[in-house]
Amino acid sequence: MMQSHANPRDEAFSDEMLVALFRKGDSSALEELFRRYLPLAKSRAARYRYPGVDGEDLVQEGMIGLFKAIRHFDPARQVPFRSFAFRCVSNQVSSAARAALNQKDPLWDYTSLSGEYEDESLAGCQEDPQATLAREEELAALRGRISSLLSAFEKETLQLYLCGYSYQDMASLLGCTPKAVDNSIQRVRRKLKSAR
Repeated sequence: MMQSHANPRDEAFSDEMLVALFRKGDSSALEELFRRYLPLAKSRAARYRYPGVDGEDLVQEGMIGLFKAIRHFDPARQVPFRSFAFRCVSNQVSSAARAALNQKDPLWDYTSLSGEYEDESLAGCQEDPQATLAREEELAALRGRISSLLSAFEKETLQLYLCGYSYQDMASLLGCTPKAVDNSIQRVRRKLKSAR
């Protein structure tokens, strides 16, 4: 593998020069690009953290986005590498966050409230298994009805809303305007009322 004679950590090396060196086989150029852009990956990942998603996973996704930028950067387009890398890292992190959000549908993550509270006076009491099964079947039917009423976008906005995100943050994550988020939340409320 070819190594450059100069030190790629030298700030005189532009990002574009480092990309060119890496493409010629200089692995230290890749290491330097990773060092320079790790703070960007961390800052983009921090914007999309929510319960159930590991921030480090999002940072790793950001670095995957950076590697894609390095591989696909085309100097002929006369777009600075920094701008191209920013877009690739941001898109990769956002896509990963949205994928995690889709997998963590709140309608399927029901936890019985009765399990959240411990009351010594109820210790040792067991609910009738048939009643428990009937309640679980009823909840499953309700979740199915609600899920069929909501669009994918409405499910995403509901999940973020339940996680406590502001409309501005939801809009940023979902790639839309706060007004679109508000409209979606209003539709969700109407649909949930009709499902009762």
